[in-house]
Amino acid sequence: MDLRRSLIQRLLYCIALLLSLSACSNTLQAPDQSDPSQHPEAAYCGSAQKITYAAPVTTVSGNAKFYYRNLDWTSSMCQGLCNNPVSTNIPLAEVHILDAANNIIQCGETDANGNFTNMQIPRSDGSYKVRVLSRSNTSSVRASVLEDIYSATPYSIEAAFAISGGQSTVTGVNLAASARASDSNSKIPGGAFNILANIYWANQFLRAQSGNPTFVADKVTIFWKAGFNPYSYYGSPNALASFYVSNEDRLYILGGKNGDVKNSDTDHFDDSVILHEYGHFLESHYGHSDSQGGSHNGNFIIDPRLAWSEGWANYFQAAVLDTIVYSSSSGIKGSGGYTNYIDTVGFKSDSVEGTGSSAGISIRVSMTEAAATAVYDKPAANEGVFREFSISRTLFKTLKAAIPFSAVWQAFTSLNDVVGTYTPPHKFINFGLFNYKLNTRITDSTQNTNWRAILTEENQKRDTTLYGNTLNAQAPSPSCPTVNMNPVVDAVYGYDRSNQLMSNDFYTYYHDGQSKTLSLIYSTGSGGADIVDLNLYLYANGYYYSEEVQEAQAGFSNSTLLKKSKTINVSSNAQSESVDLTGLPAGYYMINVKSSTYGKTASSFDTATATYYLYSGSLCLVPN
Repeated sequence: MDLRRSLIQRLLYCIALLLSLSACSNTLQAPDQSDPSQHPEAAYCGSAQKITYAAPVTTVSGNAKFYYRNLDWTSSMCQGLCNNPVSTNIPLAEVHILDAANNIIQCGETDANGNFTNMQIPRSDGSYKVRVLSRSNTSSVRASVLEDIYSATPYSIEAAFAISGGQSTVTGVNLAASARASDSNSKIPGGAFNILANIYWANQFLRAQSGNPTFVADKVTIFWKAGFNPYSYYGSPNALASFYVSNEDRLYILGGKNGDVKNSDTDHFDDSVILHEYGHFLESHYGHSDSQGGSHNGNFIIDPRLAWSEGWANYFQAAVLDTIVYSSSSGIKGSGGYTNYIDTVGFKSDSVEGTGSSAGISIRVSMTEAAATAVYDKPAANEGVFREFSISRTLFKTLKAAIPFSAVWQAFTSLNDVVGTYTPPHKFINFGLFNYKLNTRITDSTQNTNWRAILTEENQKRDTTLYGNTLNAQAPSPSCPTVNMNPVVDAVYGYDRSNQLMSNDFYTYYHDGQSKTLSLIYSTGSGGADIVDLNLYLYANGYYYSEEVQEAQAGFSNSTLLKKSKTINVSSNAQSESVDLTGLPAGYYMINVKSSTYGKTASSFDTATATYYLYSGSLCLVPN
């Protein structure tokens, strides 16, 4: 989930999907970052800040591990976070050595295997300790996992050691971050280090697969606290989810609710959720997203901008986990591969802390199932770009078909190009536009054949013909070419939703800033009980799509809906809708030709068809 830009109109990306894959609120109020109680994060001290001492010195070495709750999704006995915690090494985390007065006397990092070596301190008998912190600022990973927005304190684990008799080496200083609340005064530092490790594994994946072996992503700041719901910062303590806030550039990971980690939804050991949110961070920094959020549950057509953003993040988490974390070659957390998005609740069968009453898997979505029998987002004809899990499956099947991720990454990052002579323009980002970019990067004929077969299976397009197609001005020859629309009844998921494929057409339109009128001319047949009524909307770039049910509410407001013409049609004869563009600045806009479907029944439309064209001045506006 990604909280987007405007505080007034901010909507939520909901891959945490809650327990019912349901909608999120648009009424959140962000915490005031100018509040003096929000302190800045302390300066990092790692290998780049290493202190050099004159001889004699003592060299200190050891190992740091973290415990995590293991995920089981195949056992008939237990599914979810099952059994006692298990451990793995803490990779690339900040390490301090402190003297008896708690002064930092040396800095460094663990290596990929959790080891810290050759950390030299003055050779002086006395008591010391090693501290490992949940952050890294290295050429491999740049991330901080912090306890809360006020203290901005990283988690830490410590181990004491002593120097006596002028020792030149101290070895075997081993540390472990617990996954149990009963072991750690309820802080569960293993959760923080699991989050940090996932960010490292994601960067490993990108270095190995993107074609850039030196890649390291920009620093990400992550807030997480055991038993705490980060939505509480936004005044919604009962909305349990993890999320990314793009205008703050922060990730928030769900730690539970009201101190409970056994029965509540938690995400600190849900690798899918952590990496999904990091996928949004990468999209913000290296790709481009136009999504303004909205509800989604895998069962209905959604805004293609939202579908793309969520579909990418769903895919990215599975790609990292399958290739790095659960792969047979790496085997960090398993060796059987990973092909799902999984969100768990609580934990089970811990010999010390027992079993949560509601523990288990709340959401499991396969990235490899056949589109025709998919549980979520089974796409009908042409629906693929409107369905997030279809997008996720398409990308993951592409990965499994040995189509190089480097091509996917190049297409992904190319979405961030500045609009120039590109056709289609890099506006209104959606999966059709991404596939248009990817099409030129899959040059092997066998790979291209495989990719196109996947697109066909998932009812995907390699262009923007179904969403955001560019309108070109041309003289009538002798009349304007027409487009047909066969609208369908609204779907009801919490509220009435117009079908954005069948009952809407969306066009990218470049307005040159001159005074002019934009018009829609249409006629309808008599195939349904009601005559089709088309309306004309003009949205700003970065728009929020409005449903008719929302427009009917008292006090409705949408500042991105710039112009609207909604004349009620009572005839099958030629009808028109027009909006005046005078005063609008030059730039890209979204034209939405929208059938009035609110309150209509299926029999209202039956086989009804509307035929329309768009024009401005003496010129037709024709889809590219």
